Amino acid sequence: MRRSRTSLAICPIPSHPFPFTLPTAFRPPPQLARALSAAGALGPAPVIAYCGSGISATVDLFALALLGREQARCYDGSLTEWTREETLPVEVNCARSQRRG
Repeated sequence: MRRSRTSLAICPIPSHPFPFTLPTAFRPPPQLARALSAAGALGPAPVIAYCGSGISATVDLFALALLGREQARCYDGSLTEWTREETLPVEVNCARSQRRG
């Protein structure tokens, strides 16, 4: 697998890679809403969460569902599948805080 991200990716919470504060608690809804709204994940555009294999992305989907955005989807093959195809676009060596819109 090529270490990368898809060229259309955004990181909604760059300084906090996970939307939870403890292993059993999500961040308060206002914090989640601010971060996800700033990333465009609460707007009208389709949202597809992904990660290395499709498992960790479900945490983002749950955070979105907590805020009422239940139509988001998970790319279950995620980067494992995407990076197998050399012709698909990816970005490498990108800063975690870099956002794309």
